[in-house]
Amino acid sequence: MKFRLLLLLLLSVISASASAGELSFSGELVYDAAFQVDDSEIQKQQLLSINDVDYYFNGGASVSARVNLNYDIDNRLHRDYDSVFTYSDASKPYYFDNGWADLRELYVDIPLNGHFLRLGKQHVAWGATDGLRVLDIVNPVDYKEFVLAPFEESRIPTWMINYSHRFDQYTAQLLIIPDQTLSFVPNGAFMPTSPLVSPTINHSRAATFENEHPDELRGETDVALRIGRSFSGHDVNLVIARQTDKDYVYRREVTSEGVTYRPYAPRSNIYGASYSTAMGDYVLRSELAYSTDKAYFTQSNDGNGIELARTANYGVALDWYGASDSVITFQLFQDIILESANNLYQDKTETTWSLNLSKDLLNQRYVVEAMIMQNLNRQDGFTSFNIRHNFSDSVTLKAGFDYFFGDTDGLFGQFSDKDRLTFAAHYTF
Repeated sequence: MKFRLLLLLLLSVISASASAGELSFSGELVYDAAFQVDDSEIQKQQLLSINDVDYYFNGGASVSARVNLNYDIDNRLHRDYDSVFTYSDASKPYYFDNGWADLRELYVDIPLNGHFLRLGKQHVAWGATDGLRVLDIVNPVDYKEFVLAPFEESRIPTWMINYSHRFDQYTAQLLIIPDQTLSFVPNGAFMPTSPLVSPTINHSRAATFENEHPDELRGETDVALRIGRSFSGHDVNLVIARQTDKDYVYRREVTSEGVTYRPYAPRSNIYGASYSTAMGDYVLRSELAYSTDKAYFTQSNDGNGIELARTANYGVALDWYGASDSVITFQLFQDIILESANNLYQDKTETTWSLNLSKDLLNQRYVVEAMIMQNLNRQDGFTSFNIRHNFSDSVTLKAGFDYFFGDTDGLFGQFSDKDRLTFAAHYTF
């Protein structure tokens, strides 16, 4: 019902704004492939067509749409699209035998004398750091390539009302999100096995997974507010939200016939802040979040297999622009459970660091990117290296590798047999 009202409102605004305007088309064709080194097999090979349509009304409003068409030549990232249950009915892509079609975005922008309203399917980025999410909590995430895909590609757009207003010294942004789509977890190459993010199965009893969208989320709506201020080179934002944790867990139900696991996504209050500033050749970025109800897997064979806890997590990033055509970024992340963690797989304090390098060569004709990210608790992590060749204004070639290492029970080390070589070709039009 809520989606119908939002769509009706969207169509009403488009009709009211309809007048002679400007229509534009653009897009991108992508060939994307990955070769899994350990078993000498193709991990993915796909053709992607990204199609953008924008219409600008004379009155200042605009309508934007993006449709992605994907054809799988080879795909070990996900094997059974019929089992996809995490999307709401209004956001689910259309799957066919060898790929899918996805209405990735559809929204109308309405400027209203200092107010701004965006209605429709969209994604919103509130995070200040890269790689791990702290305040980038608005949209669910597609994890079919774990955390290797850029955030702008892995975020799953959802239907929402996005309102913002600029006051004399402050900005305010309000999000109302009836779409209860959850993060997409694959059953392919990057299907999680670590006890940190996947239930531990007791094989002495029959186990079944009931993969259905949680009934308790029916009728729920997320609400999030961000208030920001910029002064003397400093940017400060405060965030408050009531929302569903998009990274769901499996809750265990024990019966005389065996064990059943069902998806569970707790509702939580989130309070956070971000701060950034420039200091000569350096840029400091930071963010902090507090959550009232975060679900963690327990080590106990009794009960439902999860515990809810109050948590705090933060990320700090320092960018250095002192070298010519280069950016070097160091980041530190910590997740802190504010209650007893003796019965949990996750430590009370988890610490992760990363180092990123980006270098432009030959007047940006080539771009080299390298990074390493490591969890200090289990000494597991991954490294990634890419070189991008801007062959022309419309053609880009990219090649690289991803390498995982460390404890196989760790968040990164669980994929230590998924090292891969990558290649992609992009043509924009």
